[in-house]
Amino acid sequence: MSDGEGTLPGMVEAASDDIFEDRGLLKTSRIVDHDRIVGRDEQIKKTIKIFTPLKSGDSPPNLLVYGPSGTGKSLILNRVGQEFGNVLRKNGQRLGILNINCQWIKTNHQAAVALAENLESKEGIDPIRTTGKSTNDVLTAIFSVMKENFDASLIMIDEIDTLVDPSHGSSEVKAFSSLIYQLSRSEELAGLENVCVIAITNSPDFMKGLDSRAESSFNPRSIAFGDYTANQLREILNKRRDAFVGGVLEEGVIPLAAAHAASDHGDARKAVDLFRSAGTIAFQEDTDTVTESHVRQGREEVERDKLLETVNQYNSAKRTVLLSLAMVENWSDRGPDNIPNPVLEHVYEYVCELLGTDVKSDNTIHRYTTAFETHGILDSDLTGRGRNKGMYKQYRLNRDAGLLIGTIMENDESLEELFDDRELISATATEKLKKFNSKK
Repeated sequence: MSDGEGTLPGMVEAASDDIFEDRGLLKTSRIVDHDRIVGRDEQIKKTIKIFTPLKSGDSPPNLLVYGPSGTGKSLILNRVGQEFGNVLRKNGQRLGILNINCQWIKTNHQAAVALAENLESKEGIDPIRTTGKSTNDVLTAIFSVMKENFDASLIMIDEIDTLVDPSHGSSEVKAFSSLIYQLSRSEELAGLENVCVIAITNSPDFMKGLDSRAESSFNPRSIAFGDYTANQLREILNKRRDAFVGGVLEEGVIPLAAAHAASDHGDARKAVDLFRSAGTIAFQEDTDTVTESHVRQGREEVERDKLLETVNQYNSAKRTVLLSLAMVENWSDRGPDNIPNPVLEHVYEYVCELLGTDVKSDNTIHRYTTAFETHGILDSDLTGRGRNKGMYKQYRLNRDAGLLIGTIMENDESLEELFDDRELISATATEKLKKFNSKK
């Protein structure tokens, strides 16, 4: 399936090749080849030097990576980590790379569960039981699985400075301090060796937030990232222009997109997002050229709905639940304003069956939908079926369901295949809604 097919529901018959050649190059989550990386030679060299002990079976030092958003921190770490994984694989070894983003995680325990979910997504890893376990027990279980499956590991905690439990007073130890302390003691807790704990943050003063135990245990090397210049942003976009069909980009598109991103603190992620948005608008308008006007329209759309950036931070499990909600609204014949939780659960289970993935528990689904509500993506309320028929929860999406489907599919290749099953999912959602409403 092409990216164009999966990202613009309702426009399946359009010829996506008129604009996009490889839309995947414009996914900010994509780990691009080295020759597409701009202005980060120094950071790459430092990262390679820090990871080098992995090749000889030794433990690398822990790492603190800091700098503004969109400056390539996660991109470089994952790209270099991927290369070391290839090297170890050739030697018959396996490197485990765990990634979580703490932007919407509130507690230390939620961070541990997110790490477990990320670990479960790796090939050959069985589900890790987290329900009813303490944070320490979850982390110990994670370390045990890592020890069994990996010869060395990188644990990357992005936006770690946002992990501050709001239920604690300002005098309490920050959640991220406790997490850093526990992660950096993996050898003591579970005999897990050759682990590099990587804290990724926007704050150069991150270490001041650690208590003395965590600071001593973590004791990281550090790598700083600075803003991209306008010239570097232009070069970044030029190196991804082959995402588009040759000749469709108007001459001023790249300079204008780069200039807008440079004025917004040199954020490469925003430059690429704007580049993609301009192309998407041109595609939707069924034109054969991406113009400066499309860039300006794209900027207005990005500024108008930054909430969709939140969706891009969700892991696949959360995206699948949110996608199921959007599919019920957008793909069912009835197109309900309110989506009953029992219908969501039925459609979600069917989607998981199509994908061949494990179904999350009712409690986990509830936790996910609560997070969606906290982030403003949906509203919910409790209502009843009628006298003595019990209560149920129903949801209302606060964003266009079709836009949510496009955003989720665009940023998660594992979910794109569901577009091929649209008719089956539509029939299932319609049937479950009809059956549910008949029992009211």
